[in-house]
Amino acid sequence: MALVLVVDDEEIICNLLAEVFRNAGYRVRTAYGGREAMDLIFQESPDVVLLDVHLPDANGMKLLERICQYDRHLPVILMSAAGTAEMAARAVKAGAFDFLCKPFNLQKLLRVIEKALEFRQAGAVEGASLQSV
Repeated sequence: MALVLVVDDEEIICNLLAEVFRNAGYRVRTAYGGREAMDLIFQESPDVVLLDVHLPDANGMKLLERICQYDRHLPVILMSAAGTAEMAARAVKAGAFDFLCKPFNLQKLLRVIEKALEFRQAGAVEGASLQSV
């Protein structure tokens, strides 16, 4: 069962998304800030991260870069209530798997998560095949 990490400073958003993902069959962890998110990434190795751009202790774009340096195959989906096309383009260029503007359609979010998990699995297979060479 895949592990989804939801990172948002709004507890209500974390709780709503956690319920949606659990109902879809995923394990879920939540974090309310950048430091807590990185601790969970190091400790629990999530399969996908849903990351808010605006956090109390971190800039989501900078956190994205740090996550990508740690694990380039870990798909990170950025989200923002104040998202723009320019912000989305910068996020994808920086390594985000996708960028979603709040409020978003939950069915679309679940499809994006599924695609991100497929990407993660493909990266794991690629990494395993490279290690066996």
